[in-house]
Amino acid sequence: MRPRIHAAVLRYLDEVASSGSIRSASSKLNVASSAISRQILKVEDSLGTAIFERHPTGLRLTPAGEILLRHARSTLTDFDRIQSEIDALKGIKSGRVKIVSLDSLLVRFLPDAIRDFHAAHPAVTFDVEGLGPGEIASRVASGDVDLGFSFDLAGHTGVELLAEVPTPLNAMMAHDHPLAEHEALSLEECAKFPLLFQHDTRPLQALMDNELQAIRRVKEPFLRSNSLALTKEVIRHGLGIAFYTRLGFLEELAQGKIVGIPLVERGLADLRLCMILTKLRRPTVAVSAAIDHFRTALNTLQNLSVESLAKERRP
Repeated sequence: MRPRIHAAVLRYLDEVASSGSIRSASSKLNVASSAISRQILKVEDSLGTAIFERHPTGLRLTPAGEILLRHARSTLTDFDRIQSEIDALKGIKSGRVKIVSLDSLLVRFLPDAIRDFHAAHPAVTFDVEGLGPGEIASRVASGDVDLGFSFDLAGHTGVELLAEVPTPLNAMMAHDHPLAEHEALSLEECAKFPLLFQHDTRPLQALMDNELQAIRRVKEPFLRSNSLALTKEVIRHGLGIAFYTRLGFLEELAQGKIVGIPLVERGLADLRLCMILTKLRRPTVAVSAAIDHFRTALNTLQNLSVESLAKERRP
């Protein structure tokens, strides 16, 4: 009989698959690289097949590795659920909540929401990763994470919609930009100036490109970056216009450093921010508690966004 794979090895496999590197997994797990490598080799020897392909740029799962990874994640999630349910019998909410989110929500929304949640449930821990909207739904659908916060750009299989709030895109620019006094703007007007785009915003980019192509104003952006902090500074220095919701700019908008002008294009003005859940498994006690908390926090965030816009427009 083949030996069972120890739970610790499943965690090694999960982390190596996520990071694509034994060294990165070693750093995150605080386990020696040699120990992780040795355990993976033992698993491959036990199964009689490789679970990772070795490449100069890192490790990539083989088809057998993909099957084993699904087992590993299912087993680890089931164990976390059992532990959290046992803790719940004691009146304790525990467990880990894995989240992927738009970068703009990492500025204020999630830090504040997690802080408040932690005060009530200190035994719950979090894994949070910022991604572009093109990846979030697929990561949630795969069961790699529990919750996702992204735009509702199209229907996605494998996910459940839990909550949504209106989050129209604005043209973000410096307070002294030539367009800063407008009540609303079209992409055609914005495209007369340098544009700034964030990496991995393919669904949003497609919406904007359709509009830009329709008016034959497609051009290379002045800047592409995966850093919201960098983009904010470039906007503030008057070097271009970026397209974001107000959620990640509440402080800058309140201080008057950056101005957000609503866009008139319907597809961009009607965007909604959604919280989605994987359909692959029943949520743990911790995830269920987080869902309730984040749903309330989203409603509060919507009110803050509306209030900030009303203050800016107040004469």
